[in-house]
Amino acid sequence: MSARRELARAGFLRQRRGGLEGYLLTEKGECRVLRLKIAASSLGQKKLPNRQWLMVFFDIPEKLRRQRDSFRRMLQCLSFEQLQLSIWVSRYDVVAAVRRLITQFRLKPYVRVLIVREIPGGPPAS
Repeated sequence: MSARRELARAGFLRQRRGGLEGYLLTEKGECRVLRLKIAASSLGQKKLPNRQWLMVFFDIPEKLRRQRDSFRRMLQCLSFEQLQLSIWVSRYDVVAAVRRLITQFRLKPYVRVLIVREIPGGPPAS
């Protein structure tokens, strides 16, 4: 069996629609490629130091729903955890990958990326 057919069967590729020749990456394929790029650049293996977290929060308009949903799925691929619907955190130094996603989906006006430090001991006593 050809590699192309095997990748399609595994859900990483799909055939183009409309009678066009060729294949396109599925979301599963895009997620795998993103993880491989991060692993190859060793970004995904490096944790942030000193109880730091990478925080991504956004307010993406409804008219950009497809980009917003894809952006969320890619954050999951980068091992982010969801705190709220539009607030995601990660212990890993994947800032460069997140910036590429923001550019790729044209979301710069709607997304903020911060590195925050966890305060030990929890909230102050009242």
